[in-house]
Amino acid sequence: MSTKLGEISTDEAKAIKVARWVDHRYGFRVPKSSWENNDYVWIDWMQPVFKIFGITLSLPRVNVALLELKSPKNWVLSVYGRRVFGECQTLAMSLAEEFQTHVHVKIVQEKLGARNYL
Repeated sequence: MSTKLGEISTDEAKAIKVARWVDHRYGFRVPKSSWENNDYVWIDWMQPVFKIFGITLSLPRVNVALLELKSPKNWVLSVYGRRVFGECQTLAMSLAEEFQTHVHVKIVQEKLGARNYL
């Protein structure tokens, strides 16, 4: 990209673009800590909200996937829980189309929820 002297250009980190795009899609949320790293994006799943005796209860968010962005055209979506694998595949297809990249989806844990953030 060439610019004239005396002009500026701006851009934002790839992880911020991806995090903004993923946030609130398909019931997923992106923790704010993921917006500060350019190599990966943690993805949380909003568990269903339900009512008992007129009281609204919501279960906490569960970390279900890690999207690695190290390669410009080959991303890896590691899924933590078979229960959300289908939703993560749908998300991966949308990501691949939106960002013109290949997304490899792999399940790395049967039980829902990752144990640790990086």
